[in-house]
Amino acid sequence: MNASGSDRNDLDILDFMPEGAFVLDEEFCVVFWNQCLEQWTGIQRETILGTDIGITFNHFSEQKYRNRINYVFRTGSSVVFSFQLHSSLIPCQLPDGRERIQNTRITPIPNGKEKGRFHALVTIQDVTDLNQSIQKYKLARKHLNDEIQERKRMEERMRQTEKMQALGQLAGGVAHDFNNQLGGIIGYTEMLERKLHGDIKLTRYTGMILKASRRAADLTRQLLAFARKGKYQSKPVNLHELVFEIVSLLEHSIDKRIRIDQQLEANYCITVGDPTQLQSALLNICLNARDAMPHGGVLSFTTMNVTLDATFCKNCDGDPKPGPYIRLDITDTGIGMNTEIQAHVFEPFFTTKDVGQGTGLGLAGTYGCIQNHNGTIKLQSKPGEGSTFSVYLPMHGVPETPIPADKPNNRQVGSGHVLVIDDEEVVRLLACDMLEDLGYTTHACSDGDEAVEYFSMNADKVDLVLADMIMPHLSGPDTYHALKNIRNDVKLILVSGHTFSDAAQKTIDAGALGFINKPYEMSTFSKIVANSIQHGKF
Repeated sequence: MNASGSDRNDLDILDFMPEGAFVLDEEFCVVFWNQCLEQWTGIQRETILGTDIGITFNHFSEQKYRNRINYVFRTGSSVVFSFQLHSSLIPCQLPDGRERIQNTRITPIPNGKEKGRFHALVTIQDVTDLNQSIQKYKLARKHLNDEIQERKRMEERMRQTEKMQALGQLAGGVAHDFNNQLGGIIGYTEMLERKLHGDIKLTRYTGMILKASRRAADLTRQLLAFARKGKYQSKPVNLHELVFEIVSLLEHSIDKRIRIDQQLEANYCITVGDPTQLQSALLNICLNARDAMPHGGVLSFTTMNVTLDATFCKNCDGDPKPGPYIRLDITDTGIGMNTEIQAHVFEPFFTTKDVGQGTGLGLAGTYGCIQNHNGTIKLQSKPGEGSTFSVYLPMHGVPETPIPADKPNNRQVGSGHVLVIDDEEVVRLLACDMLEDLGYTTHACSDGDEAVEYFSMNADKVDLVLADMIMPHLSGPDTYHALKNIRNDVKLILVSGHTFSDAAQKTIDAGALGFINKPYEMSTFSKIVANSIQHGKF
């Protein structure tokens, strides 16, 4: 059916629309086809007028679309829907084969010939580009939100790192000064104990003083480990052997209701570091796992070889470098931790245990020790689901043959002249008293300048020099080089309340005999001094 002339004139305004528009009668025949559709489809108006719209647009041959048009005819209400229009229907407009998204609105308009009857005005708006723009906007917004969240995570990590560094500086300073005082307490108590000649009551008192002092010394070592003061003496360490030793210790000390599992699957398990410090660090994790399973459970050790990439390392505490690592997972089936506890678990003096049951230094020391070995540590935990501490340590080359550790001996007496250099009076006097008690003669200097002056006049009679690492004016390493200029074969041992450092290693490489940690233990101290004087080595 063709539109009448009057109808045609009334519909001419549709030619000015930027959207495609056509008009259908109740038989679904086209009575108007606007110029926009002519441009879109290449189908001229004269060709399509009077034809069933389903012939041109297959969508409109489907019953669901015809039902919508019938609804308009029946009710006089508008209908809006979307559909995808494939290029095969409009080849001249969409040569690339893309599907276009069309928003279609069907609006009733009066039939000029029959009162109360309607034609259906169908307008088609191509929203493909708009939809693509919306999708691009949503994607850009998602990327922006991701970047904001990542920035927040980085800022939080930086704040946490700065907080831990500040705590480390405080802990390190306190531990170093406290170590000097402990050295005096332990050393003089050991000497006093020898003078008591078996007085049972008094030796029990000195024994308790030594026990408490050594426990305090252990705490300062944990503080220094957390503070990452210096580096430990390094040698190849077999991580599997270390785990075996830890398991052996635990089997004799933890609740029998806790089962220990081992899945040591790393093909290569050699790292480099201080085995004693690493054992202590890992044992701290195990003891916390034990406390988290008061009614029993499973404590498991799992190892694997992994390669850490730059992205992973960037999101780790410390400063691990990309490369091959040994990963050790220590997992318990205990009570677990919420996110708030996890945020503080590595901080010194933070503990969830009852008063008197924990110092809050165990995991803090572990944190510092692992980072000091160029590794990192991660925690995963949920309340009621246990915890997993994942320790990452760099893999090392083929290990050297380990040197058997010497068994500790009792105090070893000797003879010779020892120059003691230390700016802490109590440490300086203690070293002289201990040495004189062992049979040596001593001379004490409070700084490097004084020592150089004394040595320049007495170089031939000095058999050994004990020099503190950190002193005003001349440090221990500087003092060594100054003394070496006076006598090339001078025997010098470095002493410090801090752990082993790069500066100490460089001085040893330059010829110094070795390094001793404060506080001194009489048996170890006496043996080192005797060997150094007699054999020129530790």
